[in-house]
Amino acid sequence: REIQTCEEKATPELDRMARDENVDCILKDLGQASSAEGHSENLSRLQREIEKRESAKEKLQEKKAELKKESESVEKRQKWLEIVPSVVDKIEKASLPLQMYTGNTIAERKNRIKESSSLNEPLYTLFRQLEGYCQAYEKDGKAKVSIVPENPNLFFTSEISLIDAPLALSTLPS
Repeated sequence: REIQTCEEKATPELDRMARDENVDCILKDLGQASSAEGHSENLSRLQREIEKRESAKEKLQEKKAELKKESESVEKRQKWLEIVPSVVDKIEKASLPLQMYTGNTIAERKNRIKESSSLNEPLYTLFRQLEGYCQAYEKDGKAKVSIVPENPNLFFTSEISLIDAPLALSTLPS
């Protein structure tokens, strides 16, 4: 009698879960479970579920192996990127005689850029634009833009002669 009461009780959540999981057969009565046909259906459903899980497990293992391979590749590239600055510095040092001969040293340019970062935005923009202009139209190294250390009496000099005199930039006194 209790079994019959349980069979008749509606279980919408259980039915919904069964549909969501694509369960092929849901036993509606216990008599079906005891029959040979019901038993074989249950076994075949369980066998399909085992196959699905094994296939998912194999895919997971493949993805883990792929992830490990990619992680090793990324790690190798990061190590290479970490040594690039030292290699570039060595190349710059090795090419210093050639830079001196051409009058265009990378170290000086880097120092000017580093110094210019202390300027306020308008002066920094002006400095970078004038420096680019000087590099593009430089003749015999006479065109230069430089930064003058802060001087309370000087906030901007307007000597803009790209042939003879350099342009000096400074910030407003505080």
